[in-house]
Amino acid sequence: MITRKGIVFFALLALTISPHLLACGGGEKKLSPVNVDLSEPGPYQTGVYHVTLYDTSRPTDVNGTYPGDVSRTLVTEIRYPSAAGGEDSPLDLSGGPYPLIVLSHGFMAMGRAYTYFTQHLASYGYVVAAPDFPLTNILAPGGANPMDVVNQPGDVSFIIDRMLDFSAAPGGLLSGGIDPDHIGIAGHSQGALTVLLSAYAPGYLDERVDAVFPMAPLACCFQKDFFRNRPVPLLIAGGTYDIIMTYQENVARPYERASAPKYLMEVLRGNHMRFSDVDLPEQLGVTTLIDSITPAVDQAMADFENSVGKAEECGLFSQMIKPDLVKATDVILEPYLQRKLVKIYGTAFFEIYLKDKEEYKYFFTPDFTQTTPDAIIKKEE
Repeated sequence: MITRKGIVFFALLALTISPHLLACGGGEKKLSPVNVDLSEPGPYQTGVYHVTLYDTSRPTDVNGTYPGDVSRTLVTEIRYPSAAGGEDSPLDLSGGPYPLIVLSHGFMAMGRAYTYFTQHLASYGYVVAAPDFPLTNILAPGGANPMDVVNQPGDVSFIIDRMLDFSAAPGGLLSGGIDPDHIGIAGHSQGALTVLLSAYAPGYLDERVDAVFPMAPLACCFQKDFFRNRPVPLLIAGGTYDIIMTYQENVARPYERASAPKYLMEVLRGNHMRFSDVDLPEQLGVTTLIDSITPAVDQAMADFENSVGKAEECGLFSQMIKPDLVKATDVILEPYLQRKLVKIYGTAFFEIYLKDKEEYKYFFTPDFTQTTPDAIIKKEE
């Protein structure tokens, strides 16, 4: 027979055990569905503004036939919530000030090569700046040089500075439009490496960054201590058919080493190029990249990787690419489906960590992730 004292004991025991079970995943807290289709545009119309910015505090290095410059030039595309929509249209301040996101393009790409995502984010109430980096964009003087990545975290910080200046200046297009306390960064490929450095690496990091979303990054060299320098919420994504930045070494392994809160988006049959607007064959991307890698670049990249991690876990830069793993076009995930996943999970992630919408964690629960069979989602919150 259970006495009243026994009932009290078991009740207290249940109160003690239940939170532990929840924390271990034995009974994950049930989140109510959020009635928003994040694959579709958000409630705002979007404007676009193009500006050329000059960082006079840092030079551009000599690059092949290019003699260099005393400053760094960043042609930047800015997308934002707009009252009317279109080029240079007025900012819609009804929901502002808005979080800022800086997007970093991949090697031999440009900021405007990610419009599917930058415009999508703007429609959900973000100001998004996408610069062209001086020496890694496709039109770089002297040819695109992958080693200029060491200067790109500085470019990201410079863009943040200028965007906050635009917001603080009275009477400008973006006046009063940006929340300086909520800043995120996203990037693809070498741009994803850039944002990882900006979020975590001593000597590169910007402490204003509140959330980071690297897609198909070069991240094989990073160790556990890299992510513990400054815990920043992370969503890392990659495609299982990526032959340029292979999934296991550059996405799955860094995820395991990262500190919580962290999220992983494994795009089944996804490739490297389709994280951008550009739908070129993966083989062409491989050929272009290989042609840019000299023994000197290989050595310089190894030295750089050792400065932030362990180069031996990557091998030579020129050996990272796996052209023998190229898949036939008809078995690779369709471009719109890969980009749809970026829109859904990228937007949900930033809603959680830049707008404090805890309810958007619903999109990372099994109840929702089962509706996107082309992705496997992992998390540790």
